[in-house]
Amino acid sequence: MQGFIDQGIRLPTSADADPEEQVLWSWFDGETDRIIKAHYNQVECGPRWAALNNLITLATLHKASAQQVFTQVKNHLLKQNEKSMTGFGCAYRGSNGLQCAAGCLMSDEEANKFTESKSWHVLIQDDQVPQKHKELIQDLQDIHDGERPEEWTESLQRLAFDEGLNY
Repeated sequence: MQGFIDQGIRLPTSADADPEEQVLWSWFDGETDRIIKAHYNQVECGPRWAALNNLITLATLHKASAQQVFTQVKNHLLKQNEKSMTGFGCAYRGSNGLQCAAGCLMSDEEANKFTESKSWHVLIQDDQVPQKHKELIQDLQDIHDGERPEEWTESLQRLAFDEGLNY
């Protein structure tokens, strides 16, 4: 059986999986009692997965530097190169595993706590997310929401320069 290996965890794949099937496989992590599900172009996971991959989540945002936040979101947006949208606008979690700028700073558990009808600005205002880096994340969110993906590189370079961050 072929598999995906990351940080010593072997995640099985199915060679004969139906492309239309949403969930390809599930893997039970006995250490954290979490089920990790793989979809085409996406892996659902909890805080332990994010920690293993050194990803910033809302739970660890207070420990992250502005540079770390910027780099994670920049890399995510440029790799994804597509807006995470639903019929209602920006989505923390969109179709095919897409994530917006703020959404890539949330574990799936964290993202599931918030309704898509609440913008990042409203979550900050309601004290539902950490206040640290709120302006930087809002600026990154504005780039995701307000600009075409082909404009993101230039906008991210400008933001990095304005904030004194490395691109």
